[in-house]
Amino acid sequence: MATYKKWNLQPVVKFDTWNPDHDVVTEWKNYITVGLNYNINDYSRVMINYVNVSEGIPVDNDMIMLQLQAKF
Repeated sequence: MATYKKWNLQPVVKFDTWNPDHDVVTEWKNYITVGLNYNINDYSRVMINYVNVSEGIPVDNDMIMLQLQAKF
């Protein structure tokens, strides 16, 4: 994961790969995440991410995620 923080904004780039069964050629998945975190204050932030999913058998299942994180 790569990040950089300036002005309460933090861009995020991440690459994940997963293969639960190495004997089956079509079982692999690659996840590329590109997003932006906005730190509202020391106790909360908003995160928006786009996740591109590549698979051995193509399926249209990319994601856009919006999250709010708060510390109590």
